[in-house]
Amino acid sequence: MRSIATFKEEKLALRFWNYLQGEGVECSLEEDGSDTWAIWVIDEEKIPSAIQSFEKFKVVARKKAYQNRSSLKWDNKLTGEKT
Repeated sequence: MRSIATFKEEKLALRFWNYLQGEGVECSLEEDGSDTWAIWVIDEEKIPSAIQSFEKFKVVARKKAYQNRSSLKWDNKLTGEKT
């Protein structure tokens, strides 16, 4: 498991987490206690593609594809993020 991205805004972190889940990347979102959110990828083999997705996300974070990619619901198991 490895942290691949961090966010200062929970909303953006959740949006990217949902996108990864929709792409079949098992990951978690965790708050680090200082208003920072980290995305952790569970499967080591999916880390390179998740990092590539994050690079694209940084450019188009507000695009609809990332906002609604996943039908998964946030279940309050989020805890942080990191770049």
